Amino acid sequence: MFSIPTENRTTHPLRASQPKTEHRRRYAPPNQKPHTASVMRLATEHRKPQTLCASPPKTEHRRRYAPPHRKPNTADVTRLPTENRETLNIFFFAEQLLFHYFCENYPIFMNILTLTANPFQVNTYIVYNSDKQAIIIDPACSNPEEQNYFIREIDKHGLTPAMILLTHGHIDHILGCGFMREHYKIPVFAHEFTEIFIAQAESSADLFGLHLSHPPVIDKFIEHEQTIGIDQISFKAFHTPGHASGSLCFYSETSELVFSGDVLFQQSIGRTDLPTGDMDVLLFHIRKYLLTLPPQTIVYPGHGPKTTIENEIHTNPFL
Repeated sequence: MFSIPTENRTTHPLRASQPKTEHRRRYAPPNQKPHTASVMRLATEHRKPQTLCASPPKTEHRRRYAPPHRKPNTADVTRLPTENRETLNIFFFAEQLLFHYFCENYPIFMNILTLTANPFQVNTYIVYNSDKQAIIIDPACSNPEEQNYFIREIDKHGLTPAMILLTHGHIDHILGCGFMREHYKIPVFAHEFTEIFIAQAESSADLFGLHLSHPPVIDKFIEHEQTIGIDQISFKAFHTPGHASGSLCFYSETSELVFSGDVLFQQSIGRTDLPTGDMDVLLFHIRKYLLTLPPQTIVYPGHGPKTTIENEIHTNPFL
């Protein structure tokens, strides 16, 4: 081996470096070895800001993005720069369009209060909207105690009854009709063939040992496939005789439900051995107007628990 004199040594053009003493002075703390200093710590004058994470100083951040009384760390949530507000407006209008689309194409679930009354255990349905206006379907309260119970429940929910709908005229479904009509000063709607039962209401009540304090009255008639209701709530009435002449089912397409009266029950149908009853007529109307509804349609019957059209198609032994 031989050595090249110091004065003849030249620095490699691609790996220029300063003497070790200068390297230690500029890049390494005094207690650190020069050969590791370039990896562990860079000189301050050679550091560059991280451009991908750069942000304005806190004072500038507060001045640009936040009101004076808010801290800078919450400004990006509570207030956005002006240049981003147009984007937010676009998202807001898009959200409104989606909201109206879903309201028009998906079920709107109405509020339903179920009250069961009298010895026949009739389901009285009180349907109401967001303004607390209500429709009473088959008011069946038969004595002062049940009448007070109905009034307490209506008052507890802050409801204002607007009308009474009758599914049919059998005495168990109209026992509280006259009382509720007079108490709330509201009209009664039913099919015109229901009048034959209304005319015999008092004698029918006596037959079962019941007292009819307020005889029922029909104020307006409902025709087949007529639409009736209040704001936000509307029903299409289907004339479905067979259990009783003048029987009506009230169907809400937007809410996907039907109030079937005594026409269709959970795994059963209405009896046909009473005056104006006919089994063939009843089955015909059930198959034509109820079983053709969407399978997910909820059925609210005049007695017993609710069901669905799909369940009755598959499990009802009468169908």
